Amino acid sequence: MEGPVDLPQWHLSVERQLREQQAKILKLTSMVDENQDQLQQLKSVAVVVNKHHEQLQRLQSVAVMVDKHQDQLQRLTSVAIVVDKHQDQLQRLQSVAFMVDEHQDQLQRLAPLPQQVQGLKDDVKDLKKQMKENSEKLEILKVKVNS
Repeated sequence: MEGPVDLPQWHLSVERQLREQQAKILKLTSMVDENQDQLQQLKSVAVVVNKHHEQLQRLQSVAVMVDKHQDQLQRLTSVAIVVDKHQDQLQRLQSVAFMVDEHQDQLQRLAPLPQQVQGLKDDVKDLKKQMKENSEKLEILKVKVNS
């Protein structure tokens, strides 16, 4: 059997552990919020990319058609008019494609974020459970100390 417990020391130790766990929970919560913000930004970029991907594919198929049918001047003229009408969209699509290329590494690094966020949520849940248990122990100790 263990010797007598130094209740004031033990009480301080439990309170210190509680503060440390609360600090960990705040840090993890902050990390979860930051990761969710980054994930939301990436989702927004993905929505823009998906919206313009079809237009880019259509423009690429138009370019293939232009190459295959150079002798058909009327079709080329009408395609050129369509391309001119959509020049702003094409430039925006090129900018988006460039941005996607630039941020490809970030997109790949952020792919596991949902799993990491879930892991952090699980950690927070475990820490909250530990805090509750420690709070209950602290209350028991307070009752014992006061009696």
